[in-house]
Amino acid sequence: MSPRSDTGFTLFEVILALTLTGILAAMVGTGVVSGFNIFVAARDNTHITQKANLALTRLTRELREITDIVQVDASQPYLIYDGVGVRNAIALDTDTVKLFWDVGAITSMTADFIANNGDILIDSVTGLTLNYFNGASTWQLTDPIRELSAVSFQLTIDRDSLGGRTTTFAN
Repeated sequence: MSPRSDTGFTLFEVILALTLTGILAAMVGTGVVSGFNIFVAARDNTHITQKANLALTRLTRELREITDIVQVDASQPYLIYDGVGVRNAIALDTDTVKLFWDVGAITSMTADFIANNGDILIDSVTGLTLNYFNGASTWQLTDPIRELSAVSFQLTIDRDSLGGRTTTFAN
């Protein structure tokens, strides 16, 4: 009888190799998923920042051309203003900031008017705040327009990808 050659793997060695392979695959998979989540968060941050930057730039340009402020309402944020030869408006409609061009002779805006008119400047907005200054003090609508020294604004944007957190952008 010739001796039997023991070539091959024992059951214990196969189970040990599969276990180690599974542990390594789990660690690599966790790293890949974390890397992907970081990429998605960075992409969303870039997208939100670009949207906000565009909106802030446009609002700043519009506010620089003000020749008179017709009406301001902080409860439903809007601003009706006269620009160079035309009356325009800026308003918050639920979750969007809208621009209104050549609104004619209107002196106030209803929620219905805001909802059914205007061009969307930015969406996912949870807040719009406009502040008017006369030097270091607050400018009032009853003050002469020549005493208006600055208009500041803040946009608060919802970040759905980060669990409903918000980010505030200001000029």
